[in-house]
Amino acid sequence: MDDQNSRKTKLLSKKNIWEAVRFSASSFVSYLMDYGVYTLLVLLTGQVVMSNVISRTVGSTINFFINRFIVFKNKDSLWKAALKFAVLQACIVFCNSMVLRFFVETLGIHKLLAKPMVDMIFFGLNFLFQRTVVFRRKKAEARAGVSAAAVQERASSQAGQQEDTAAEAGTQTVGIREDVSRDGVPEGGQSDE
Repeated sequence: MDDQNSRKTKLLSKKNIWEAVRFSASSFVSYLMDYGVYTLLVLLTGQVVMSNVISRTVGSTINFFINRFIVFKNKDSLWKAALKFAVLQACIVFCNSMVLRFFVETLGIHKLLAKPMVDMIFFGLNFLFQRTVVFRRKKAEARAGVSAAAVQERASSQAGQQEDTAAEAGTQTVGIREDVSRDGVPEGGQSDE
């Protein structure tokens, strides 16, 4: 149960939430470019897959630089990160294009409506893979980056334990005092006088 709570704490830490918000904003900016290029190419050529591949390439290039420097603040080699990103995006573009083609040709969804639907399906996967594979934090960073929430949780737990210990000590002191009469002589006993 504690392991599950610590995972939840890590997932819901401010850093992770802001990272997801920055990723969403970055994705929105690059998606505007992606969808603009896609729309233009579909209207000019009528080709869904080719238009998607070209537009995803443009949008992904913008997305890579924003995510590398702003969202994940990755310090790996530019070429190493770019290679991982390119491999990930090639897989996503392939799968995305196949699903898009299925939506348009088999389900009969309009070309311009199908793309946002398909891209929403791949949004979460893209975030997950970029965060864990492409822009993964190094082990030292991850160890140093133990979530502030976990540190606070430990500190509050220790403070709670100290308060419990102090409360128990106070109870014991009160118990001792109850055994002594007002003039300092133990009840039922005799004084040394």
